[in-house]
Formats: sequence, C-alpha cells, structure tokens
Amino acid sequence: MQRLPMNFYIRQWYEPMEDLAWRAMRCAPGPGTRRALEVLEALDRALCFAKMEPCFEDGARRLRAAEHVCAKMDATGVLACDSMQDLKRVPRDVFAELERSIAGCAEKDQPLWTLLRQKRGVLWSLGAALNQKPCDEEGGDQDLATHLLCLGFAGILLEGHPERLARLKDFFGHREDLVLLSQPAEPRFVGAMLEDATWNNRVLRDKEVDLLQITLGVSDCSFLSALLEGGVRPRFLRIIYWHVIPPPLLYQPGSYRPLGDWYEDGALDT
Repeated sequence: MQRLPMNFYIRQWYEPMEDLAWRAMRCAPGPGTRRALEVLEALDRALCFAKMEPCFEDGARRLRAAEHVCAKMDATGVLACDSMQDLKRVPRDVFAELERSIAGCAEKDQPLWTLLRQKRGVLWSLGAALNQKPCDEEGGDQDLATHLLCLGFAGILLEGHPERLARLKDFFGHREDLVLLSQPAEPRFVGAMLEDATWNNRVLRDKEVDLLQITLGVSDCSFLSALLEGGVRPRFLRIIYWHVIPPPLLYQPGSYRPLGDWYEDGALDT
C-alpha cells in the first residue's frame, strides 16, 4: 500500500482509539480499564510499525521487531496481527465492546479532572483541532483543548492549516475570549507571539495559563523548550511525543519548518 493512502487509513483507526483512550484514562484502575489500555498500547505499536515499516531495512532485526509487535497484539486476546492485514477495515465492534466494559466506571481523583470541571480557565493550544463532534456532551470531541473551550475556557489557538483554521473560525469566531492565530511560528518567536495575543485581549490579559497543549506532531519539544525557557509555567501540560523516544527534551530535531508546512503528508514523501 502506498504511503499516502496508508496514512489515511491509519488515521481512521486512531479516531475510535482516541475516543476510547479519553474515556479509559478517566477511569479508576480496574480490570476493564486495564484491558482497554493494554489493547490501545498494542494497537498504537502495531500502527506505528505499519506506518514506519517502509523506512526499515530488510533483515533479521526487522523481522524481530515485527514479531515483538505481533506478540503484543496476540497477548491482548482481542486482536491478532493477522486481523490487521487489511487496514481499510476498522474493527469498530471491538472498540464498542471495550467501551461497554468501562461504562459507568468510577472516575480518578486527579487534579486534571478538577481542571476539566473548572468553568473559566485559560489555555494555549498549538496545533488546535476541531473534530467531527465539537462540544458533544458524550465526548465526541477528542481534542482536550477544544473540549475545555466548550466548557467555557478562554484562550489562544494557533493553527497554520488553512482548512482547519477556517473550521475553527466558523465554530469559535463569535467568542471574544478566544484568539485565533494563523501566522507562521518558530520556537524562538512563539512565546512573544502568545504573550502579545494575551495582552491585546481584555479577557486574557493578566490571566495565568491553566493548560498548555502542544499537538503539532513535529518539533513539539522544541516549542515546549522555548516556552519554558521564556518563563511560561502552565498549571497543566499536554504534549505529543513519540513513545519510542520519550522526553527528556534533549531529543529534538536539528531543524524545523514554520508552522503550516507540517500538516501535508505529501511533504514527508518527497
């Protein structure tokens, strides 16, 4: 399967996976929660391997890596590697069964859920997103920052992709407590950009940042490092990193491109 179509089908898998993860991570420990998270971890490894497999050289190490991924899948007792040969078919019945297994679970007593119940916090979101069911009370919107905005948070959204920015404007354009930024951003300048936007909005001025969310998918650690070095101290942080190479933040790319160039998969194939 060519890379661009494969990336499209892999994204279809992550929609129900993110929905299930959002629900499971709010549950207190228990058999259903543990099983759901184990399946999600194994699936994430398998899909990551499928996406990156064209980059691996043929040989014994590649085979051992594939065997390790398949062993994780088989150990779940829910999905096997053979069932993922056709990525076009997303097993939504499996996700529905796992969701039923954690329905009505007791919620964790964690500060993050207190933040979720807070009605008037402030957030900064780099790589903002608006999913198919924004502000759905049943959790249809899987983006944490957008979910908080629907609950009454104010903040700044930075989004460089024209289509995604247009959707955000259509949905949130009437909000005076939200600032939408679309200009190209680099780590060394993003702090000043966000500070200026904060000062120029009367609702946000002099307010502390409750949540900093960075979901660009590329150079997230570079942006986080620059913001921390600039003195930004949010109460909570949500950031994407590749679990194969987790933080510390010294794992950073040697170069980066301005925001807005990162979203097109075709740019990665040239």
